[in-house]
Amino acid sequence: MKRLLAAALAAAAFWSMGTASEAAPVVPEHIFEWVQSSARTGYFFNRQEIAYGVDEEGFVNFDELIVPTLEVYDAVQIQDVVQKRRWRGESLQGYNNLVGAATYLSFDMVKGTVTVHEEDDLDHTWSPLTRTYPKTEIVIAALPEKSFNRRFYEAILAYEKENRELILSHTTGVVREADKKRLTKEEVPEENPKERKKKEKKEVEQKPRHIVKLLGSAGNETK
Repeated sequence: MKRLLAAALAAAAFWSMGTASEAAPVVPEHIFEWVQSSARTGYFFNRQEIAYGVDEEGFVNFDELIVPTLEVYDAVQIQDVVQKRRWRGESLQGYNNLVGAATYLSFDMVKGTVTVHEEDDLDHTWSPLTRTYPKTEIVIAALPEKSFNRRFYEAILAYEKENRELILSHTTGVVREADKKRLTKEEVPEENPKERKKKEKKEVEQKPRHIVKLLGSAGNETK
């Protein structure tokens, strides 16, 4: 979690100063990628710290994605968090300065799961008020399609597909020779011209007769 905490402290330099009640978080765009906002929360992930996992032998594990994330709350969400802590009899020390939460996630891109390793409630200096270690594993496909969390996780995975070399640059590990091909974007192979003509002929033959007639007429028009 040291990586996430360091990122949060770096972001503190961009804070709008004032009294605790007046302060408003300014999330630096060059560090955090905004994904979405609900009525109460803004969702971000740290694009400077997103990285692949590294196995015990020091090789990069392209199936594991490590992602520090940030949620910034509005006043209603802050009050909701405070109320829940009060109901559970938990400490409220410093929670008058609560602004959001940081989480440390790992994605298993083979299993389609995300594990929440650590959660920090953050104050107006981006310092942790409390820290928990849920170790909760979530099956992404099991979440409702319109769930904010599901859309957040899917957006992170989409970013990974488009930015593999950049993410690798944040990763301390050695790339296996067999994994180097994974750094290139998947491309749809170009279809052989002969095979394409056979396919087109077959599609025409399978169409209803009146459609074939119309296609034939269109093909005889003078251009």
